[in-house]
Amino acid sequence: MHYFFHNNLAVRNFYVTLRPIFRTIKVFNKILKRLVCIFFIALLIDACLIWACCKLFGIGISIGDSNMADASQTILTDSVAKADYKSSEIALQVESGIVLEHVRNIFDIVKHESVNLGGSVDNDLLDKTYCSKSWNDLLAAVRRKEFRTNNLFFEVNHWTMTYETNLVRFDEFEVKCCYIDADNERLASVQFTVYTPDNYIPARVDLVYEDGEWKIDNFHHLKYAMNMKECMWEYLHNDHSEFI
Repeated sequence: MHYFFHNNLAVRNFYVTLRPIFRTIKVFNKILKRLVCIFFIALLIDACLIWACCKLFGIGISIGDSNMADASQTILTDSVAKADYKSSEIALQVESGIVLEHVRNIFDIVKHESVNLGGSVDNDLLDKTYCSKSWNDLLAAVRRKEFRTNNLFFEVNHWTMTYETNLVRFDEFEVKCCYIDADNERLASVQFTVYTPDNYIPARVDLVYEDGEWKIDNFHHLKYAMNMKECMWEYLHNDHSEFI
């Protein structure tokens, strides 16, 4: 009996000794559980933050890419427009040079004819060779009316800009206008000066592009503000059937 009591007392003392340890372990378990919960909550929060950042970053990239694409398209459009404008500008410069040279060559021929024919020129041949269909059709109507009425229309020679037979030369040619539209319709004007032995006359010719070459469509005597085509129409205005 004494031995049993002694042994029970020993067990009791041992339990009493271990009780603080058990309490410590229990507290540690509670703390560990809380730490584990906090850890998983932190992981969840991190995951949410990462997802949100990725989402925002993705939108940012999308917006950035869209803005960059728009900017690139604008730059490309501007570059193409500038290139087209530059090409058009160069094309006009080239065409202006062609027109200028063409008109100079025509009036060199007129000058040589004036010298060879003693101040006269072959208007009919020059008109048919270097003038437009519109000019020649209108001129034909004027000639018919002149023949019918026995009343000459032309007082000024439209090739030499003079009222009488005279030697002439031409100088100071300048392209005043050169135009090419989207349908490839081309118009041009060249101003120049006609010199006679005792006078000079500022003049201009208007040209159209016809059958693959530039043709003179009108003559202007700038000293007296004479538009030859308008003068011919005025001459015919009471008899339009002459133009048919």
